[in-house]
Amino acid sequence: VELELLRRRGIQYHTGETDPIIKMGKRGVNLFVVGKENCGKSSLVKRFDSDDFSGVRRDAAACSLTRKSLKVRIDWPDATLAIWDMTAKPEDPWNPALNKADAVIVCFGLDDPDSFEVAKKWLSLLLGKMRPGMPIVLVGNKGELEDPAIEYIDIYRATKQFNIDFIKCSAKTGDKVEDTFVQTFSMGYVQKYKKQADNTNQMQVIDRLWQGTNKKIAGEI
Repeated sequence: VELELLRRRGIQYHTGETDPIIKMGKRGVNLFVVGKENCGKSSLVKRFDSDDFSGVRRDAAACSLTRKSLKVRIDWPDATLAIWDMTAKPEDPWNPALNKADAVIVCFGLDDPDSFEVAKKWLSLLLGKMRPGMPIVLVGNKGELEDPAIEYIDIYRATKQFNIDFIKCSAKTGDKVEDTFVQTFSMGYVQKYKKQADNTNQMQVIDRLWQGTNKKIAGEI
């Protein structure tokens, strides 16, 4: 029933789990992925979901939904990560689904300056529409390129202008893809559930994740 409802709403459903329907548990994080068409965002999602780079299907669905069960810490409850791969453009009418976001990845291709400009439009729109403190991460795909078409100083300026984090990764090689999604999921999780942390050790982990260190904390994620 759940899968049929998703299809009726124009949502393509993918999952790396054996069970085609993953029930949302008590804790869940909605992670939206936006960016210019062909910047590789769907390839990033597929690489994270199934560790595969080939055969990404591009269709007319409003978005594609992928669900995975993750932990922020071994001793914390499982949480369902719902990844919404959006086809929308920043100039399109505001999609109310984005109001349910717990975190957002804004993707661009390091080989495409125009996709970087689109990413900045998304950042401006999201920061103006979404609640203060929403975890938003700028992600540069195609990090395997030796001679990117975008100067890193321009990326640095964008991170300062919008006060966000930046991660470079590669859907093609898989480099930093898992880190990208796990870190963004973690920031969304700890902001959403930080009031439920019940001891000092957990709060220390939350504080470090929420600072946007752009690096995995060994043994804690």
